Amino acid sequence: MDSESRRMIELARGGRAITADAINRLPCADIRSLFFAVGAMKRQANANALAARSATNGGKTGDNKPANQIPTLAEMNKRNREAWG
Repeated sequence: MDSESRRMIELARGGRAITADAINRLPCADIRSLFFAVGAMKRQANANALAARSATNGGKTGDNKPANQIPTLAEMNKRNREAWG
């Protein structure tokens, strides 16, 4: 587990350290809540990283599209053909 993920899990647990014993003692409902909480934190961190990258490029990604626009299947296939031959 990377240090960022560990920090997020510990933050979601109220600052308590994450150990195998601590996880094994948690009820399933608490594990589920922890999983969803950390997942939401990761999604937000990824969105923030994308926004920071695109902000330095005038709101565009590497393919010169708006950062929040999802590429079409044809665009993904074209990009993969170009990258992988």
